[in-house]
Amino acid sequence: MNKLIVLILVIAGLVYFGYKNKPEEEKGKIIYGEARVSFNFPGREIEGVAVGQRYEGNDCDLNNSTNDFLKACIQDKVCVQTKFECKESVDQKYLHMLNKSDASTHYVHLTAKNEPLKGVVLFWGLTMDESKAVCKKVVTDFNSDKRSKFIAKCI
Repeated sequence: MNKLIVLILVIAGLVYFGYKNKPEEEKGKIIYGEARVSFNFPGREIEGVAVGQRYEGNDCDLNNSTNDFLKACIQDKVCVQTKFECKESVDQKYLHMLNKSDASTHYVHLTAKNEPLKGVVLFWGLTMDESKAVCKKVVTDFNSDKRSKFIAKCI
């Protein structure tokens, strides 16, 4: 479970902080970053998904440390597949989640403190109790970090 929590934090960082500290007029149009990680747990199919708003024109590549972490995750056979992309639109269910709508699972909703950006982090394949427990843990970890640039809420 601890590896799962660490991966959640990494995925959220990948998607959510795809902008640099530029003046507002230089940041550009808001697009979406989407990261997916499939986990290799015996008898379970679990997919971690993070969707976040980003500014168009910033690099949409994984940063080196995150990429190294994901490669290690795959090498350790915890993650079986990773995907990261930027795009102009996302599935309607994620748009609803970005607006804090209820979903069939609990998820982490992220709101930037100093930017008009939002994100969500969730896991498909967990039971409702598991998703609630993971959500609460992640929200506690995010909100207790004084350096955090966002506020997390469990939906």
